[in-house]
Amino acid sequence: MDNTTEKLQRLIICLLILVVGGSTSLKNLKITVPERVRVGDSALLTCSYDLEDAHLYAIKWYLDEEEFYRFVPKNEPPHDTFQVRNIQVNVSSSNMQDVTLVNVQNNHTGRYKCEVTEDIPRYDTKLQEADVLVVDVPETEPRIAVDRLHLPAGEKLQANCTSGASRPAPNITWTLNGAPVSINSPSQLSLIQKAT
Repeated sequence: MDNTTEKLQRLIICLLILVVGGSTSLKNLKITVPERVRVGDSALLTCSYDLEDAHLYAIKWYLDEEEFYRFVPKNEPPHDTFQVRNIQVNVSSSNMQDVTLVNVQNNHTGRYKCEVTEDIPRYDTKLQEADVLVVDVPETEPRIAVDRLHLPAGEKLQANCTSGASRPAPNITWTLNGAPVSINSPSQLSLIQKAT
């Protein structure tokens, strides 16, 4: 066998190893989470993926860098939960794609990650992440207080809008006769915002 043929055979073997051994069946990984969740509500987190002809080895869920849920189909039971910030997982409605959180709390705000690993022989792993903001909405409607109920034209009216406690702080929009009021409005209004 001459040197050129031997080099060509080595090149073909290397290419076959790269194409066959280096390919992955794990494709189209996508995480879907609610952007905002109210304190006390449930949240469905979904990690969709395509394994083509491969099998799932494991899916793991993280809040920031801490693993709180794992699904391994070969294990009995396949579900495993870990204590992270008192996250409560509804195991009966969680599976190889979905995880359901119940009674979500403020400290569950953060970056959620799903990590999918395909089974042998490749054990290829991919990860996607998305942010969730847990909101604590006010329990009461905003209250408006004015310094006087009647005033002559051209006089100043001082008004205060107070909102109940919330996290994050609420956005308050003033309106006059149904139209939003801004600092630049021609009615010569001045707005002063105070956070309490």
